[in-house]
Amino acid sequence: MTEPTSTSAVVVATATGIGLTALFPNVDGNALIGSFAGAILFFLISKEPHLLSRFAYAFVSLIMGYFLAPELINKGYFQEMAVAAFLASTCVVTVTLALLEKLKTVDIRALLDVIFPRPKK
Repeated sequence: MTEPTSTSAVVVATATGIGLTALFPNVDGNALIGSFAGAILFFLISKEPHLLSRFAYAFVSLIMGYFLAPELINKGYFQEMAVAAFLASTCVVTVTLALLEKLKTVDIRALLDVIFPRPKK
């Protein structure tokens, strides 16, 4: 059973986010709610042991989910802004962290040799 404090905190955070959208008329409410839901889901399923890191990742997820949603809509992958924002915000941090891990193992010299081949003598 969930604790009343944690449930209340989620309700207050959601109400605050929805209330802030009323203050800023240029903000797309559907994208904001979708990206907020994705960020909360990412925060809850994250295996990151440090709470501050989870909050930072959730914040990045919220922002990037909001900005990636219109791109996904324009490409024709989705029709609903909230769904696009939810999926984008849920996946963006995980994909970025995986790319950063792969980048650590890349042989830069071999990559540069492929991109800029040296002329043969």
